[in-house]
Order: sequence, then C-alpha cells, then structure tokens
Amino acid sequence: MERKCCIYSERFKTLPPQNVTVGYCLQSWKYFFKWQHDIKQQLEFNKEIVIEAEKQLRESVDAAGFTLSKSYTYIGIHVRREDMTSESNFEEGYETASASYISTAMQFFRQKFDRTIFVVLTNFKDLEWCKTNVIANDTIFITSPKPEVDLCILKMCDHVIMTVGTFGWWGGFLSNGITVYYATPRRPGSKRYKEMVIEDYYPSNWIGLN
Repeated sequence: MERKCCIYSERFKTLPPQNVTVGYCLQSWKYFFKWQHDIKQQLEFNKEIVIEAEKQLRESVDAAGFTLSKSYTYIGIHVRREDMTSESNFEEGYETASASYISTAMQFFRQKFDRTIFVVLTNFKDLEWCKTNVIANDTIFITSPKPEVDLCILKMCDHVIMTVGTFGWWGGFLSNGITVYYATPRRPGSKRYKEMVIEDYYPSNWIGLN
C-alpha cells in the first residue's frame, strides 16, 4: 500500500478487512505521533549501553578540558556524509549537509543558551571532515564502533542537530529537547525529492535550517 517512503498517506486510515502489506519504510512522524510517548518508553536503552555511553561522553568532555556538569547545555550533532556522497546516491538525489549549515545551527543554539558544548557524533570515515569543518572551542568529537552507543549519547544530549539520514532522525526523536534539521536533504527534481514531503518527514515542532 505504501507508495512513497517519506510521504504520509491517508490510505492507512481505512485498511481493507483482508491481510495487506503496508510497505517497508513508513517514514512519517504522522503515523505514530499520538503514541510517541509509549514508543519512547519502549525504546529505552539497556543498562550496559547507557553505562558505556555515559563513560564515552564523560571521557570526551574531560579530554577537551571541560567538566561534565549540568551547568552546560549539551547539543548532539550527528554527521552523515560518506555513503551519501557516492555517485549512485548523488544520482538518486541525496544531498549532504554543508559545513555552513552546521555552523548556522550551532549559532542558533549559542544564541539561546549561555554555556554550550557541542557533541559531534559520526563514523570513522567522516571524522576527519568533521574535525576540519566543525571548528569551535565548545566542540568535542566522539566516534564509536557501536552505533547503539552513539544513538544513546544523542538521546542524552539536551538538544540535537541532525544532518541527513534516519539515524540522526531517530536521535532527534528520542531526544526531549529542540531538534534542528537540514531543510534540503534531497535535490529538487530528483527521484528521491519526489518521494519526500518535508512536512510529513520532519515533526512540525522541529526547526529546519540551511
């Protein structure tokens, strides 16, 4: 029944009485907005992951010369670039968030909060790009071989800046703060652009920037 991966469909409100295959993506917050509290409770991280995430965050904060303290506002930044820059994904219409977007998003939070620490989470292949392009005294970098630990750290942050992809989306969803997203994740006119409605994909209380 699903026709587009990132477009909400009213068709699911009136399912036929027989068995149906609804689809494989259903990437719209509108399908489960009413049950988001229950979903977040179901998606709690287990104790071992939480302990490891807390350890990595504390060690990274200490190594950067900060002190893990509630007096800071922690903003998680998830950066995904490497696979999105492949020739096939470019032809499909996927875009990557620019350094200027990340800088704009960081400045947005600096204007709202006095003491900020930005926690950049990415994979090993994108780490060099991050350290070259996300340059600020209030920034630390974390990369873990365990994606579940990275996602847990995002959840621990007060707010989230996502670039592109579903991993960052779920980091923003699980967080209880402000989520900022890259407003042009698909190239206009492309195949993937036609499969997305921004208002269906990103929750209405999230903030889109370029």
